[in-house]
Order: sequence, then C-alpha cells, then structure tokens
Amino acid sequence: MNIPGDQTGRSALIRKKTGEATLPLLAWIKRRMLNNFFTDRLQVTTIDTLRIMYFLIFLIAWLFTEAGRNYYRPYIYDHDLHDFGFADTIGNLGGIIVEIFFGLALVNATRKKGLRVITFLVTLCILYESFQQYLPHKVFDWKDIIATLIGGSVALILFLNMPRMVGRNQVIHRFAGTERYWFTKQTSGKRMSWELFTHVEDRS
Repeated sequence: MNIPGDQTGRSALIRKKTGEATLPLLAWIKRRMLNNFFTDRLQVTTIDTLRIMYFLIFLIAWLFTEAGRNYYRPYIYDHDLHDFGFADTIGNLGGIIVEIFFGLALVNATRKKGLRVITFLVTLCILYESFQQYLPHKVFDWKDIIATLIGGSVALILFLNMPRMVGRNQVIHRFAGTERYWFTKQTSGKRMSWELFTHVEDRS
C-alpha cells in the first residue's frame, strides 16, 4: 500500500500490519473478498446496533413466514376461504423480506451497498419466478411477482428508516485487524492525505 507523502515508517508499518510485506497476494485477495460490490471490510468485521436489528427483523420475518406457510395457508385451503391470494403468495411476500435482512445482517451493509443487496435479491427472485414456467413441476403466477415487489418495497422502507429508528449506531464489537487507511480529499485545498479510519461509516 503506497501512501502519498509518506513512503517510509508509516507506510511500512501499515504493510506489516496488513500482511502486505510478507504475503502481498494473500493480502490482496483478502481485501478484494471483503471489499467488493456488496461488502465493506470494516462493516463485515463489525457488530453494531444496526446489524443486530437486521438480524432480529430477519428472525421475526422468518417466524411469521413459516407460520403462514404451515398454519395459515392450510387453514385457508381447508376451509375454502378467500383472502385475495394472500395464502398463495405468503412465501414470496415474507420470503423476500427474510432473504433481504439475512443478507443485510450477513454483510452489515452500508446504505449504498445495502441498496445494491436489496436490488440484487429482488431482481434474482423475480427472474426465478419468471422462469418457473420453463421448470418441471413448477407453475408461474403473476401474484408471486407482485408479492415479491411488495415484500421488497417493505424491506426497502424498513432499511432506509432503520438508522432513524435506531438512533445512535453503537459499535458493540469489532474484530481485530480491521483498521484501515482511507484516502480523503481536503476540502480547504488541493492537498490529499491519508487518515486512519476508526469509526463506523455514516449509515444514515
């Protein structure tokens, strides 16, 4: 890692801490695995209030979805009740919320990368439902796609409002070795500098 304005002690210390001095290839692979389109190295290795909230929502949504599949749906079918297709689509409606918040909890997504996770999962589910008609023993139903869009919209609204609901996002634990330097542009001039990133990124 080359740091502008400091090519000696400080740069060598960072390379030593990150393993770049002895294992440059492995260090590069590790950085690329944890810093990509969906994940951020610091966030993945940090447990904070938002991450716990994402996991709790995932757990609650999973319980409600499974209860709907195993109890509500059979009851509606057995009594031949009309519920506007809710029993038919409860798997998609709740399932996409389960998938989204499991993904958000898994990567502890920032706002920008969280939107990417949501978009990716909703798109993937819609594509899967669209190809149901070409798969053996599967049935295509437009109501499943609509339910997926509704569930994805609910998850999106919850995700965007979560920082406001939680308030201060407190860091509970950060695994060792997650310090990193990041490049910031000084607003007062053209000079560029490196600063130690020791706080959680703005998630609001």
